[in-house]
Amino acid sequence: MPTHLHKNRKKRGHVSAGHGRIGKHRKHPSGRGMAGGQHHHRILMDKYHPGYFGKVGMRHFHKLKNHYVRPVINLDKVWTLIGEEKREACAKDTSKAPCIDLTEFGIFKLLGKGQLPNQPIVIKCRYVSKLAETKIKALTMAVQTTAPLQSTLLSMLPAVPELPTFPSGSAMELLKPGSSRVRYRTSYLTDGLRISRYVTEVGDAGQTDDSAFFVYLREP
Repeated sequence: MPTHLHKNRKKRGHVSAGHGRIGKHRKHPSGRGMAGGQHHHRILMDKYHPGYFGKVGMRHFHKLKNHYVRPVINLDKVWTLIGEEKREACAKDTSKAPCIDLTEFGIFKLLGKGQLPNQPIVIKCRYVSKLAETKIKALTMAVQTTAPLQSTLLSMLPAVPELPTFPSGSAMELLKPGSSRVRYRTSYLTDGLRISRYVTEVGDAGQTDDSAFFVYLREP
């Protein structure tokens, strides 16, 4: 900006240039920076910055910040790691569940925001929040089996004549919407072993029925 536009041009001839003869316009009259925080600026610090001075907690010698790095991801973004095309391919064949290792993507913790698509998935991570764990384990699946003869469990039991047929999922839906869907929580013990329990109450905080559970063992 040119000099003739500065406001100081109006103050020419006035000795103190608007800053007063007594106080004077000096460089740092109260000290530089945070000087006087416990002395002549104590009232300001106590009013606007309480707790600024002093120590809190325990000392941590030789603290390495890389031990505390914990990048996070939410449930609704998990499938974006492998792409929408891969998710659609897995949705067509639900006999196999894709395994997503979050640590390979530099992510350590899984959080519970959003919902997962209703299809099988195995997620490996170092840390998981309680809400995310509940949403993963409490899946909703439709009843597809229409005859008990298709059950692998009944094939191991003694032969029982005239077994009744189960109603199909579509027939159950006609009678009562939502009756063909069951909720269970699955605990993945290893890559091939898992245990499922029925959820007896509706909602994320439902209780599991320990009297009825299923054990799955998949051969490598």
